[in-house]
Amino acid sequence: VGRRDGRLDAAPRGPRTRPAAHAACDAHRLARRGLRSRAPHDSRPAVEASPALVYVGVMKTLLMLGGSPHQVHAIRRAVAMGLRVVTCDDRPDNPGHVFAHEYHEVSTTDLDGVLALAGRVGIDGVLAYASDPAALTAAYVADRLGLPGDPLGAVRRAQDKLRLREVQAAADLPVPEFVDAADRDAVRRLRQGHPDGIVVKPTDASGSRGVTVVPADASGADADAAVATALAASRSGRAVAEAFWGQGRPEHAGDALVVDGRIHYLGLLAKLLRQRPGAMPEPVGGGPPLFGPVESDAIRGQVQVLVDALGLRNGAYNFDLRVDGDGRFTIIDFGARMGGTLVGLLYEARDGIDLVGACIDLAIGVRRVPRATEPGSGHLSILRIQADRDGAFRELRLSKELAGMVIASQLAVQSGQAVRAYRDSGDLVGIMVLRSTDPGILSTIAMDPQRFFTVVMVGDAVLESDSHPFLLDDALSRPGP
Repeated sequence: VGRRDGRLDAAPRGPRTRPAAHAACDAHRLARRGLRSRAPHDSRPAVEASPALVYVGVMKTLLMLGGSPHQVHAIRRAVAMGLRVVTCDDRPDNPGHVFAHEYHEVSTTDLDGVLALAGRVGIDGVLAYASDPAALTAAYVADRLGLPGDPLGAVRRAQDKLRLREVQAAADLPVPEFVDAADRDAVRRLRQGHPDGIVVKPTDASGSRGVTVVPADASGADADAAVATALAASRSGRAVAEAFWGQGRPEHAGDALVVDGRIHYLGLLAKLLRQRPGAMPEPVGGGPPLFGPVESDAIRGQVQVLVDALGLRNGAYNFDLRVDGDGRFTIIDFGARMGGTLVGLLYEARDGIDLVGACIDLAIGVRRVPRATEPGSGHLSILRIQADRDGAFRELRLSKELAGMVIASQLAVQSGQAVRAYRDSGDLVGIMVLRSTDPGILSTIAMDPQRFFTVVMVGDAVLESDSHPFLLDDALSRPGP
């Protein structure tokens, strides 16, 4: 069961339901099981609607793939919108499941398992919010059941990093030089031609898993080891090697809301990175973008070309881009899903756009363009809370300065749970959205976090007067004023 402090008590495995009965609604659903949601090729124009859209009448069912900390606010938002929410993954202790009406222990990458679950439950839509591995599953289920969703082939192209590079090149978009990592000779030639080295990554993993930077002066054995690491992390056993360029240059992240094939909103963040030897730069947060309207329009144009080339139609799509020495932008990563780390709440607080609600609407076939509400004041950023050592988590303590900036948050671990020093995106203690009138302090917090928060381990001594214990409160899951 969920508790107000955000922790999670033990719960049984398998299907879990709220005791309060959606029984009448479920009986009605059984009676109309043969009906389907409007198919994705619906030709009616998208509508513009306020962010406060709530569904009434017959309750529709949304299958959310996953219940990780990145997905909690989307699950809660869907419930608040009046939908019956069913979650599934292979981690019953994930924090999002306690907010859903039902949970089923089925891996989000088990295509046929999720399809069978969707058929048993009787769903009106399926959503892989902030999840690369689940995006293909959502498209597969929607395709098989005739539910709203992007074409399966388009999502396959977007989620396969090698095929994505091929699409970028064919569309005449800027793209790093790349080769199929299965071709050892091609990898060797690529290394020889690039003084900054190469990066080797699985074609279908996420969160920097299996990704290795191979410096130019590394040995052939080092390159072979990097390929082996990437292949081991790939579900399909494939990897891509590409030129590692632009080290130290500005990098940005963004999300594009696409309705009927056209970008209606583009959210951008400057990525705050720390470099670790032999690894990709480590993202520690995101702050205000570092460019103006002209550059934003150029990025929008490039993302639109890629969306068209991939064949994507309706959804929110996450991307990373880097700026070269001549000020040109290159999309270095792209996913057919919304970004994680509470970025949807940041856009809502900063720009007044309910991107989370728009993703939920599209998943059940409501193609709406959300109207912007009055945006908040000040500067906002994302802060990833990471441990600097291995241990058993006890609590998170914040400095008084940081505690006053938090407007949204999500803990990813429970007291007593084992945590480790950051290695990849799975090593996350928590996520916060911060607001301040001073953008400089936001960058300082991200780059020197130990000055502002402490991940306290079991057995640590704590000076109570120096910081505040952090307890997740319901008010912190919504954007502040």
